[in-house]
Amino acid sequence: MTSDDLEKERARVYGALSHPTRMGIIKLLGEKETSSFTEFKRALRVGDGKLYYHLGMLKAFVAQDEAYRYHLTERGRMAHRLLTSNEEMPAGALLKGPRGGWAGRLYGYLSAFLSPSWLLAYLFTSPIRNAVELFLLVLVGSWMAGVSGLRPALLIFTHAPPGYPQHSIMLEFIAGWLIVYALTDVLSTPFGRGGGHLRLLVGTTFSYVPLVLLAALRMLDRALQWGLAFAYGGIPFRLLLLICQGWSLSLLTLATSLAKRLSLERAATVTLVVAYLNIAYYVVTQGI
Repeated sequence: MTSDDLEKERARVYGALSHPTRMGIIKLLGEKETSSFTEFKRALRVGDGKLYYHLGMLKAFVAQDEAYRYHLTERGRMAHRLLTSNEEMPAGALLKGPRGGWAGRLYGYLSAFLSPSWLLAYLFTSPIRNAVELFLLVLVGSWMAGVSGLRPALLIFTHAPPGYPQHSIMLEFIAGWLIVYALTDVLSTPFGRGGGHLRLLVGTTFSYVPLVLLAALRMLDRALQWGLAFAYGGIPFRLLLLICQGWSLSLLTLATSLAKRLSLERAATVTLVVAYLNIAYYVVTQGI
């Protein structure tokens, strides 16, 4: 690697980190090898929320072990060496995807918003307290679904037939949430990761946020008589429904990975099976 290539690679790493706190995390782990969340807070002097956010932005560079201590991944170690020395290494070995600049920042922000591992990690720090708060989200979501007339079949929503009881929709919403949690918990067992039940419950609840937002939009659409759900033959609304369902499954995959300490690949396998079972349940209940 020439000196020009080294400087370009260094600039890409700075673009990926792009914040003093993230730089501090990499340097601290490079020096100490491992660190706890509390040690990060003490050394970097940042609050819980900001620290979880920056750790989430560094998920390609930083990982956790079984004792919840953070350490650098291979790419993280390479980043540390590149930022603190003139050591040569293969060009492009550190970053995949958008390379710094506005595109890299936009990718980072979208990733942190659509796949907020930092927020889930924060929720998992006090799962009992957050379970109560998120359960209120389920109750509100079930009420919105009932008012909007969106009948849930686990993670799949359809328009309820005329006259379908609102309380039945609410009960089906809550039952579907519990079934999705139970399926995910049971299907994670063959991978040999016990425990994490309460964290998974919190994560499963959080994965319903896109569907609750959809129910809120449909409720407003119905109350204000916008007619969005049936505009252009209902195709845009069905597309939005598919997007929210996919987003929900993505959050469930992330929650399963963090709660059960599985790789994303294994967590994705679990949620894929949940999705197939959901489709089968929808076909049976809808008589298709």
